[in-house]
Amino acid sequence: MDPAEAEAGRSVCEVKKHYCYRCGHFWFSDKDGAPKACPRCRSAQWDSPVMKRAICIKCGKEWERAEIDDVCPACGCSPSDALPEKQMRCNQCDHEWLRRSADLPKRCPVCKSSRWNEEKIPQHACYRCGYVWRMRSGDPVKCPKCQSARWNKPAYKLQCRRCGYKWSTRNGTASEEVNICPSCKSRKWNETPDLMICRSCGGCYINKSNVSVSRCPSCNTKKRSFSNMCGFCRTVWTSADDDWAICPRCGKPRSDEIKEKTFEIWSDGTFSLRYVHTDDFAFIYLWEGGQPAAVMYFHHMLGKMNMTADQFTARVSDPEYRKEWDGISRFMFEHRDDYIENIEYYMKRLNLCRFDATVLSIHSTGMGPEAIAVKFSLSAGEVRRSFDRIMSAFADNGIVVNDSIFTDDPMSLY
Repeated sequence: MDPAEAEAGRSVCEVKKHYCYRCGHFWFSDKDGAPKACPRCRSAQWDSPVMKRAICIKCGKEWERAEIDDVCPACGCSPSDALPEKQMRCNQCDHEWLRRSADLPKRCPVCKSSRWNEEKIPQHACYRCGYVWRMRSGDPVKCPKCQSARWNKPAYKLQCRRCGYKWSTRNGTASEEVNICPSCKSRKWNETPDLMICRSCGGCYINKSNVSVSRCPSCNTKKRSFSNMCGFCRTVWTSADDDWAICPRCGKPRSDEIKEKTFEIWSDGTFSLRYVHTDDFAFIYLWEGGQPAAVMYFHHMLGKMNMTADQFTARVSDPEYRKEWDGISRFMFEHRDDYIENIEYYMKRLNLCRFDATVLSIHSTGMGPEAIAVKFSLSAGEVRRSFDRIMSAFADNGIVVNDSIFTDDPMSLY
């Protein structure tokens, strides 16, 4: 509750998050009860996943359907043709109900359409303002509400990996066509900075060369300047150039293709913040003892702390900023279980079991497969098989996720 509202004694309605399992749209509502229809696709069955297995009432044929309106491949019977005599179905919003009289209803009780029994009218949704409307002929030139001529062009939400600044493209272009960050003016806004820790002076800096052996700008030491984290047992160590590839705990070998750069940012004895760079992405992990408690994308952390990557390198070794790292650790710990609220959505949207939906939900926060295995005491094989099933579910549902586009809400990509 907002402090001002609390002082005024006003009541605040609980805001609920809803997902449409038909079109993937999500929205917030403070009204009591479930919404009657999805505000985007207008389906009255927004809270029920599309059943892939269908049985024709007329001929008994079973088949896998991709859309709710798919006809029977044997007799050509449509779902509306196979309804019982008193059961009605609106062709515009998919709502089903039982009529009370012998006469056909004049309107659908949900969408109020008088054309409920006619061929489905093409539906359009504006990417700019979210307005949904129906139009019988051709594609609209403009959105009726916001008048945008690019109503059918997605507007990408971007975030700079150098300073954390967030913005949306005006013309709906892909990230590859954005040349510069509007805030820090970096042309490498979509590239994670290559951070190094010098073992001689302990300083953190950005490696601006293309080689793994760089020269520290503070002490001018030229050495391999990164620590290591074993992808199997999560042991962290710093080693010389000739033995960096072998984990001192489990002896697991590492290669240049799979190496990770990691170093500790902050620790209070129980909790610690670790920077991890792997597969061209950077993350901030919160560890509680020997368990990964939460993770945050590096560029999200930059945006939250309102600093650039260069400022980050200076604050890692500066004791004056320990309070800021302590604040980040508390924030991450308080939100460590936020991923749980998305599990039900993934189960219905992708037809996943709860285990796979849990893995996907926490992975969408940025947590890698190795950390997931450690967090839930799983083997690497169990997590790998879960990811295989998840990718198959994506393919089955025709969902493609563009990982080059960064957004505050990863759910909007699924």
